[in-house]
Amino acid sequence: MQNPFTTTFSKIPDNSYIPTEQSREIISNFDYEDPSESLYKITGVRGSGKTVLLAKIEEEFLSAERVRAGWLVYRISPNRDMLQQLYTMLINDGFGKPGTVSDIGVAIDDMLAQADKKKKRILIGIDEVSKTPEMIVFAAEFGKWLRAGSNTAFSISNLSTAFSGLFKPTFLSTKIPKFIHQYKKKPLSELLFFTKS
Repeated sequence: MQNPFTTTFSKIPDNSYIPTEQSREIISNFDYEDPSESLYKITGVRGSGKTVLLAKIEEEFLSAERVRAGWLVYRISPNRDMLQQLYTMLINDGFGKPGTVSDIGVAIDDMLAQADKKKKRILIGIDEVSKTPEMIVFAAEFGKWLRAGSNTAFSISNLSTAFSGLFKPTFLSTKIPKFIHQYKKKPLSELLFFTKS
């Protein structure tokens, strides 16, 4: 029998995932017209299944049924310009035209307003997040989108220590908005279960 687990970075095993109450909670929360939570942070040690859980949530919102319901899923790399990636993905989905912009944040605001008018809902997934200047900027922009009423949800995964500095209260007043502290934090033992086939 083939080992259902993999040690390959960011590779999703085919048969080792069982939906959990937490994955169902995240999915059902994002399904609400006005979700109580707009950000979920999935943490744990290397190899514990953070990427698998994130990918399964993304796959659910990429299903034909959810796409018909207006969902768009954007998988963004934390290692490149995150706002530029989102801008490009929104253009690819018909919410703008390529060209030079004087402020990418303002351009994305306009594109998200267009998406909202078309009843589109957006899930942004970011794997292996860490506290970088780009992530702090992206988090601040995300807070701005939420204040504007955008139908945007955000799910991230990372090692339990790699992102902790972004959530420290000392940063809340100076570098990032308070919304970022409202994530659902669950012990890893409650998040994932694996089985051998």
